[in-house]
Order: sequence, then structure tokens, then C-alpha cells
Amino acid sequence: MNTLYHPPDALSLLSSQTGTVTGELLPQAVPQPEERTWIDLASTDRFTLGAAQERYGLPPEAMTYFLLHYQTAKLIHASPALFLVTFLAIPSLRHLFTTRELKICVTPTHVVTLCGPAGRAPPEQARSVSLLPGRDAGGVGRFLCDLLRGVVGSYETIVKTVEDRRFNDTQREERQRWHRRVEKFIRFLRDQRVFLSNVAREGRKLFAAAESQQLLHLEEQVGVLARVTWDTTRPKKDEQGAVESVLSEKRDGDA
Repeated sequence: MNTLYHPPDALSLLSSQTGTVTGELLPQAVPQPEERTWIDLASTDRFTLGAAQERYGLPPEAMTYFLLHYQTAKLIHASPALFLVTFLAIPSLRHLFTTRELKICVTPTHVVTLCGPAGRAPPEQARSVSLLPGRDAGGVGRFLCDLLRGVVGSYETIVKTVEDRRFNDTQREERQRWHRRVEKFIRFLRDQRVFLSNVAREGRKLFAAAESQQLLHLEEQVGVLARVTWDTTRPKKDEQGAVESVLSEKRDGDA
């Protein structure tokens, strides 16, 4: 059964009671607790962070990381916690996508989140991204998997846009600009894949074996998305054949 609490000021707390996570655990892993607390921060002022740290007994070192700004995805050890920085992808008509920073602190019994501003994305597009995991989610490992699955889902939206929006009949300059945006997105996906691999490897003390496998599956999924996106920048088979034919005729004429 899940119970919704209303903590004071800027803190938003969701506490859930779940059964013990089943499945074989890795040697380094510890069993998931029956009670998991989610604290969703509304801001990162020192008063809010201090209140959360004191009320829920969170590691002070990990809480200070919420004050920093990050350019890339990161995984930081702050024993007994892991601090994660990842990014959602928000659709953008002008830039293809923009990013929204998501900071996550995970302890054996708590998950603390902070979702940053939507950057250059219109407010209605930013609001369309839902990160709320199911209320029946189990311990911290399963909760984190659900959270990151929502993040990867935002990447799928951008890939669908890339697949649907081809510029074969447009001017060369416009195609080049589009390809640069797509290549930037591919680099972003590759960085996120490395991040997910690190989370799966370094989080074994907090996650059950099945949850580590889910994280590895998400890593593979992001790799597939990167390959699919890359394929859209390659000419289609019939287009490639036409190009090769033109080049062949040119070589014969030069001869």
C-alpha cells in the first residue's frame, strides 16, 4: 500500500510500502528494504537541502552535489549513496532536441530527485514528459529503473522525429544543418549509454541482480536508438544506387 505525505515547504515526499524484492542477488548486493521513501525536491536552495538532509538522515556529501551544475551525465560515489546526473531529451522544432537535467541521489532506503528547467523547450513540451514511476514500484533499485526507463523513453520520441523528418528534397545547406543536429543527438545517446553502463556496474551494492539486468537492457536500448538514428543519415539503398550510377557514368566519361 502506498501513502502520500505532504511535507513542509518545498519538499514533496512519497513513501511506499512494498514487499521484499525477489530474485537472486549478486554477491555484493544487499536485499531491498520493504520501505522506500521518495523525496522530490522543488528547489536547490541550501535551506531546502538542509531540511531534507536532517529530516531523512541523508548523506551530507551527496546533498551538496545538488548545488552543482553539470554539462554531462555523471555517476558519483558518496557512500553509502550514489549520486546520478542524467538528462531528458525534449523535442525542439529549431534544434531537434534540448535537454533537461535530472539529478538523483540513491541510498539503500531513499531516492531524492530534482528535475531542472526545460532549457529552450516550450513549456507545453516540457510538461509532456512524465517521470513519475508507478505507485507500486518496489525498492530503490526498481524505482530507479522505472525512473530511467522514462528518461530513455524521452530519447525514443526524438528518434521517431528523426525517422519521420527527412530532408532529401531540401537545399543542401538545410540538409547539412539537420545532419549536424542529428549527429549531436547521436553523441548525446552514446554518452548516455556509457552512463547507464556505469550505473549498472557500480550500483550492485544497492540493486538486485534483476534490476542490474534491467539497467543493462536500458543501456542496450540506447545503443539501438543511436544506431537507428545513425542509419537515418545514410542514403537509402535506391538513393545510394543512383549516386553510384552517376559516379560510374562520370568515371566512364572522364576515361
